[in-house]
Amino acid sequence: MSHPINIGLGTAIQQIQRIRPDQARRALLDQLAAWIRSGQQENPEQPLRITFICTHNSRRSQLAQAWLAALAHWHGLSTMETYSGGTEVTAFHPSAVASLDRAGFHIRARDPDRPNPRYEVSFDSGANPLLMYSKRYDDPANPHQDFMAVMVCTDAEEACPYVPGARFRLALPYLDPKRSDGTPEAPKVYDQCGLEIAAEMNYVIHQILPHE
Repeated sequence: MSHPINIGLGTAIQQIQRIRPDQARRALLDQLAAWIRSGQQENPEQPLRITFICTHNSRRSQLAQAWLAALAHWHGLSTMETYSGGTEVTAFHPSAVASLDRAGFHIRARDPDRPNPRYEVSFDSGANPLLMYSKRYDDPANPHQDFMAVMVCTDAEEACPYVPGARFRLALPYLDPKRSDGTPEAPKVYDQCGLEIAAEMNYVIHQILPHE
């Protein structure tokens, strides 16, 4: 049974249900699902913390954090918590922010004039919004132990071979949408990246839901 979510975002999630990752990606995603199931079995009440890591914490890691949070809420996984970070601090890229907005997330910039604005990203009016901005993976806002580190770009995989406090670490790279920056194709490329990430996170969640 699905849980309340923004109307536009609910439509997007229903479309995502029909997308299935290819076999090679499923092998990686199954590792993430297995870690989550293990955590559920060890302590059903303990939050399942997943931190997505990319070099600048500006695009792919932010998209992954928002989409997995929304999908977990949609499927009723109340113990899942999502985070993101980078090996460097820049800013949540405007094209990634715009892509989430087009998908149906409600977004409000707290301090739009700062070089690294903080955004409240909401997927349900009844739930607390995510506070999203570029930060290092070891920022105080992120968990420092008992979490899963998911490396979503090859640069972060190479620059951050060891993530202190992570119980499990997985390389799950996505093609960087920044290749389209400054071109008319940018909205399409960013939306496609978000859709790919969302479909794969949705696959993971379906692997850990109780079988009907």
